[in-house]
Amino acid sequence: FPSSSFPEEKKEESKDLNLGIVVSAMGGKPKVTDLLLNAVTAASQRQNDALESYLSLVESKHINCLSTLPLDSSTSTALITKMKNDLQDIRDILRTVSLLKWNASRISDLVAGYGETWSAQILCALLSHRSSLTEHTFLYLDARR
Repeated sequence: FPSSSFPEEKKEESKDLNLGIVVSAMGGKPKVTDLLLNAVTAASQRQNDALESYLSLVESKHINCLSTLPLDSSTSTALITKMKNDLQDIRDILRTVSLLKWNASRISDLVAGYGETWSAQILCALLSHRSSLTEHTFLYLDARR
């Protein structure tokens, strides 16, 4: 809403307002959520080449995105490292899926959820970078922990 939509007293109250932002995984073609879900399916069918292809696409989408953002190199490197560690965790989870030929909805939900966490971390880093000249503070909160 434009600030003129709120009465004057509402503007004063909003100065101390804490705001939460919920994001989705990266879209585009192909969507990150679809790639992650396809990786789970590939694992359950023991299609290891397809699994690696899906996860490689996920990784490259995020690295390409980060390379276009005005973040300092240490922040970008930390985000890439975190994502690569998460991708290794996903590979470990999917190894079990492959061994059992098992595609449970909880596994799919867990794996697909990584896309949202990466988007939230990237957005938080970008907002923090842009807010360096303002009084705003942005924090990433992982509600899973």
